[in-house]
Amino acid sequence: MLNYSTSEAWTGLLWLDGKKIYQRTINFGVLPNAATANVAHGIANISYVTSINLQASGSGYFASIFVSATSTNNIGCYVNGTDIFVETGSNRSSWSAYVTLQYTCTDR
Repeated sequence: MLNYSTSEAWTGLLWLDGKKIYQRTINFGVLPNAATANVAHGIANISYVTSINLQASGSGYFASIFVSATSTNNIGCYVNGTDIFVETGSNRSSWSAYVTLQYTCTDR
């Protein structure tokens, strides 16, 4: 089991193309109010994201990426080469989140 860390760590796993899979946890901070917010992840040269794990908490609840039949309850997360984006269907500004990424890089 790999420990969670805000520093990059090799998971000991390899992706389909033989590249090492790294992991890093980013403090996303406060979630948005029925909107999309983004935070820089600080990872250079991402080749492929193999896993996105958002863990959020607030108002006595805990959630991961959450899809509900009622779209106002949804929490979604996606990543590009520089940022993590979180979308909420309702006001989640009393919630905070961490996002753990597993990824490969073009330069290692």
